[in-house]
Amino acid sequence: MILCQIHAFFSLLILTVLASWGLLGAAPAQETLKLKQIEQMIAGFEKEANVPTVSVAELKVWLRGAGQLPVLVDVRPENERKIATLPQAISLQEFTTNPARYVGRKVVSFCTIGYRSALQTAQFRELGFDAWNLRGSLLLWVHSGAEVVDASGQATRRVHVYGKKWDLLPDGYEAIYPRGIFDSLRH
Repeated sequence: MILCQIHAFFSLLILTVLASWGLLGAAPAQETLKLKQIEQMIAGFEKEANVPTVSVAELKVWLRGAGQLPVLVDVRPENERKIATLPQAISLQEFTTNPARYVGRKVVSFCTIGYRSALQTAQFRELGFDAWNLRGSLLLWVHSGAEVVDASGQATRRVHVYGKKWDLLPDGYEAIYPRGIFDSLRH
């Protein structure tokens, strides 16, 4: 977990320095600002969650590895999952229907930014699973350039981000979230 935090810190530091020198141009400077906001939001809940995390980079290595691949569990409700999820992810409902099927495998929970999945990761660990929370979840996944898919399995650039506060997607992505009278409750 400490290595993940050190990696994230130095990645942001390098991007910040390059942007301040004007080597990344205007758009990457905006991306750096979004990444800083994501990191601040994560810092607000990560310590209290007290669950092991896996970085996007580490998860990509796990997914390319030999042997048992981790099971990816999208803990968000269906209305969010159908817009975009990680390739090969299953729903929490699918997991809980037959949890014995996943005994002995790493279980990686994710959501929009990692808060809801951190809570679920703690529950999985209490049940004895080797559970991990995907640090930064979908937001850092798409910032890494990794693909997300819609309900039909097709690549998409639309992501349900829970609410306006979480609209921190990279350029080229469309944020989907409820708009209207109840939107102000999500800030």
